[in-house]
Amino acid sequence: MKGINGNPALDAYQRVSSISEARSARPVAPRSEEGTHAEPAARVSISSDARRLSTAGQAPSEEKIAELRAAVQAGTYQVDPEAVARRLIDVLA
Repeated sequence: MKGINGNPALDAYQRVSSISEARSARPVAPRSEEGTHAEPAARVSISSDARRLSTAGQAPSEEKIAELRAAVQAGTYQVDPEAVARRLIDVLA
């Protein structure tokens, strides 16, 4: 199955993560007028939730498989017909 589609934040994260490897070299800080290095820029980090979302299109975890198996065996698993239809359209388009 495909991951989350149409999520602007996730799309941007994936675009940035694909080019971040190309920019792995540490940039040189610009010098101020006195000739000393300027203060470093603020650091940005990716939360564990964002990392989990970025792997949403990958194979399901053992935990997810166990949850689905239990729901099927208990007879409580509900098929989402809209999700099935969207997936069919994605595959056939």
